[in-house]
This record gives sequence, structure tokens and C-alpha cells, in this order.
Amino acid sequence: MKRLLGLTIVMTAISLPWTSSAVGKSKTSGNPKPMQTRPSSVGGVTAMYARGLQLFEAGKFQDALLAFDQILKRYPAYEPNKKMLARTLYKLDRYPEAWTFFSKINPATLDPDAAYEFGVVSFNARQFDASLAAMRRVPDGHGLHDLACYYGGLAALKLKRYEESEGMFEQAQVLPDRLARSRGLYLKHVQQLRLLQEQTELTREREAEKVRITRTAGGPGLAGGEKTPIVAGPAGVGAAGVAAGPANQPPAAANAPYEHKGFMGINRIMSFKGEQRTQLSDKHGFSDSTTDVTIGAFKFQQGPLLPIGTSVDSGKGPASGRRSAFGLQILFGGEDRGITGKEQRMVVIEDDQDIVRQQQTDTIKSHKQFAYVGADPWLEFALADDLWLQTGINSYFEYPDFKRLGRSGTVKGMAGIGAKRGKTTWQLTGTAGAFLDSENKTTTETKDGTARLSQDLNEKTTIEVEAVIKDFRYKDQSLDGPDQSISLGTTLSYSFGSGITTSLFGAYEKQKNAFFYGMPTYEQLSADGDVMTGEIAITAKPASWITLGLVQTISKTTWSVHREEAKETFEKNVPDYLSLFRGFASINFPF
Repeated sequence: MKRLLGLTIVMTAISLPWTSSAVGKSKTSGNPKPMQTRPSSVGGVTAMYARGLQLFEAGKFQDALLAFDQILKRYPAYEPNKKMLARTLYKLDRYPEAWTFFSKINPATLDPDAAYEFGVVSFNARQFDASLAAMRRVPDGHGLHDLACYYGGLAALKLKRYEESEGMFEQAQVLPDRLARSRGLYLKHVQQLRLLQEQTELTREREAEKVRITRTAGGPGLAGGEKTPIVAGPAGVGAAGVAAGPANQPPAAANAPYEHKGFMGINRIMSFKGEQRTQLSDKHGFSDSTTDVTIGAFKFQQGPLLPIGTSVDSGKGPASGRRSAFGLQILFGGEDRGITGKEQRMVVIEDDQDIVRQQQTDTIKSHKQFAYVGADPWLEFALADDLWLQTGINSYFEYPDFKRLGRSGTVKGMAGIGAKRGKTTWQLTGTAGAFLDSENKTTTETKDGTARLSQDLNEKTTIEVEAVIKDFRYKDQSLDGPDQSISLGTTLSYSFGSGITTSLFGAYEKQKNAFFYGMPTYEQLSADGDVMTGEIAITAKPASWITLGLVQTISKTTWSVHREEAKETFEKNVPDYLSLFRGFASINFPF
């Protein structure tokens, strides 16, 4: 199964496409309609200009652009035409071209509507002085005043004129919801910057006063006091993860009518589980999605475990009771899963300080119910000198809404060899199989090899190291995923006694030639990923029939995009950071 990997996009300019809808101006959509006739040039510049204004006021901006362009060619010195060319290009969202004409106009000569448009275009051209001057020309009481104050506050912030920025943000009261939320963030940010600025100025004044007093008194001078640097708090918390807990281990040998002492076993248990998950995935700081998942589950596991042959001598004395065995683990259950969350589109401006602005929010909400079944037959052969040969098949299928059709699942064949010697256990295993999705008619074939070494450091502490290499083959070439991955992970487990255990997990994974489809402009892109994952977990068994646990997982991916020109598009659409927190309680009925 593929793992969701998590992921800060920095933008050096702000695009403001939403301002049009915010003020209710009409715009053409899709491709512009071709002109059926060229604008008439009869009647001189006055008549041509009047015709262009008529088209502009009617919202026919593409036609108006042709009319004003004709005037520019015939009467290039006609000043009113330059303003209307700039305004028309603004209406068509052609900001760089609009700035070509706006830059030749004094904003003090513009009416409030045109001044607002001038301010938006100049801001996108990073001409913050001009933008602030234009936004200040929109008077109180005008329909665009609040929006002008909002964007004027942004321009003043970029100019580090924090007092002006705070004043303009405070005036921006009536805004669309998404801008109202980000206004609060900006206002708080500016206030913090003002406080820091005032503290810096006060410190400078105090130091100057000390020097002045010392010089006046004729003393030797004052040494500068030590400055305590202000260190920003960590943006996230690094952590490590959890190995399989006791509930995932084979049952104790006492559960079987004989001593098996192998790697594989049969769980005989019925359990009810409640789980709560919170997950955050981030795309280079540009956008993120946060989801909360509530899970209620029932699981039943049972199956036969039959001895084969006689006990095998380990070579260290009499027969130890080790025996070959055949097992058939059968699993069935059901799950009810409710998902709520939101997706946020963020913009981070790279400057002396990072400014984060929420652009849009989409609600996520779904409710799923499904049944699942599985069957894992296996054989394990006991050899001399504590060696074991293993082979088997792992199968698992899910049925959404408890329906027979539309299922998905995995089927894998497994073979391996392992040994248990004193406090050391090692295994080499290989698997080959496929992930099946009958609803979408897709198949992913996988092959992987695993080397695992476990060592009991003392009675309470165990360390395990695992190396895995995986190959993927996609029957449907539009499926996202890597062609190969290589990983190395370590788990450290410690038992506190009284049924309380904790574990730390850390891993590095290299994903090669990972493809992502459905990309804007490029449709598909590929990249290599370096994935760092950490996890920390704690479990408690206050009684034999209940298990409680908390798990925090963090994963960070560094992507190397194969097409450098597509890096920005890739970063906006592929996560590079994942944080997953989950808590669970399980009621167990072993038999």
C-alpha cells in the first residue's frame, strides 16, 4: 500500500483574482468572443472614444479593448485613452499589460474606481508606494473603501510602515469571509511588528542616553549589556513511531496445544475498537488539508493451527518442542468511518517576515461503512539450529457499504527464512502480489524484499532494524506512485511494567521516479523523494481485556522534480509534510 507523504511554497508576488468577484464587477469567462466587425473610426477620436466607453460600460471588455487599441494606433497622444486601456486590461485580468499604461498615469488624477484598480495592478507589479497612494484615494463611504483599506494595509506592511498598515487594516471592516479571516491574522502580525519596532527604538534611545550621561560625567564609559536573542519556537514537533504492539504479536505458546516457537501464529480474538484521528497534510506552505476521522470497528480472528511431523532437535540438547506447522488465519469485521475537515489555500510572501494569508476554504465531509474479510494460509518448517522456513499467502478485501461489488484489496505470496538464537532474531522475507480495485478496474503489482534484525537489550528494552526494497508496476498508467522505494527504519521499545509500553520509530525512505497525474498545465510530472518519518507511541493494558494507546506520526519529504520549469506547479499540488495523531481504545475478548 502506498503511504501518504507529507510537504513551504514561497510566492514573491500576490495575485488578486478574487477582487473582481468581491466587488461585483462583471467579467468575460472562457475564451474571448471574436469580433464580428471592427470598431468604426468615423467621426474622429471623440466618437471612437465614446464608442469604447459604451462597450466598457456594457461589460464587453474584449470589444472595448479593440476600440481603445485603434485609438492608440491613430491618436497615441490622447491621454484619456491610456487610462481606459489600463482599466480594460485590468478587467481582463491582464495585470502586467495594465501596469504598462497605469504607470504613465498620476494616481491623483483618478476617480475612486480607477484608483482602486490602479492600486491592485501596482501591488502585483510590486510598486507598493504607488499602490498605497492609490488605495488612499478611495474615500470612506465608497463601495470599494473596505477592500482598498485591506490591500492598502498589505502595501504599507510591505513598506514596513507598520503604523499606517495597522490603521488601514482597522478600517477594513466589511470584507468577504475569506478576506475577513486573513485580515485578523495580518492585523495581529502588524501589531506584533509595531511592538518589536517600538522596543528596538526604546533600547536604542536608552543606550544613547547611557553614552551621553557617561560622557558628561567623564567616566570610563559603560559596557554594553548582554543581549538575549529572541529565538522563534519550533514550527512542528519531531517524533518517532511505533512498532507493532503486543496485540499484533502471535499468541503465546500456551494458547496452542503444543509448543510451536516459530515466527508465525494464529490470533484467536474478538475485539471492538474506537479510534479518533487528526491528520494534517501540507504542500510547501501553499495549501493544507486537515481531517478528523472517527472510527468504530469490530474484528473477529480465528483459525486452525495444526502440527506437522515431530519435534525438531535444535542441536543444543534434547528435542526442544519446536515443530513445523500449518495455519489458516481467518479475519472478518466491519468499520464505520466518519470524516470531517477542510482544505485551505495559503499564500506565503517571502520578505523580511513571512506573511500567511488564507485564500479559500473547502469543507470535507463523508461517512463510510464497509465490511472486510481476509484469509492467510501459511506453512512454517522447523529446521535444525533454530532455523525456520516460511511460506504463505496474505489476502484482504474491503466491501464498501457491505456490498459484494466495488471491492478492493490485496493478495500477496510470501516466502522467507528466519532464526531465533538467544536474544537475537533475524528474518529475510520476499513477497509478490497485487492491489486490486474492481470498481475502478485498476491493478498495482508489487514485489518487495525485507531484512529484519531484532535484539533484546535487557528484560525491558528491545531494538529492531528493518530494511525494505519495493518495486511497483501499474497496469493503469494514470495511477500515482513511485516505481521503486528503498527504506531503512529502527524501532526502540521499552516496557515500564504494569502493562505500559512505549516505542520510538525513525525511518528514511528513498522513492524513485514517483509519477503524479492530473497536474495543471503539465498533466503529469515525476520526481524523486527523500522521506523522513518519525513516530512515538504509548500503549497501556490496565486489564487483559482492554488496550489503550496514543500515536503521533510525522513525515517530511524532500522532492527533486525531474522538470525544473514545472517545480512551482508540482509544489502547489503534491504534499511534502504529514502529521497524524491518533488515539484508540480496544476491548478484547481472547479465546
